[in-house]
Amino acid sequence: MARKNNEELNDQVEISETGVNIEQPKKEDVKEESKTIEVWKKELKIKDWIFVGLCTFMNWASGKSVTKKEFEEHLNCFLNAKIGG
Repeated sequence: MARKNNEELNDQVEISETGVNIEQPKKEDVKEESKTIEVWKKELKIKDWIFVGLCTFMNWASGKSVTKKEFEEHLNCFLNAKIGG
């Protein structure tokens, strides 16, 4: 029983080049980083007029927190929306 538990533990722990044990996060535990829309604007170098239009389109208030994937999906939706209906 103890040997089986040790084998399971060894699967979860990897020894780095320095010899220090580093526990690897499980794939389902890894979450996308959420940042404010203002941070994504700066990091992705979005022009001011596009950002204002996106915020109006999505009804986002200043300080709204989203993931990069969400931000990019909504940005593409906004940029590809038909004008006037």
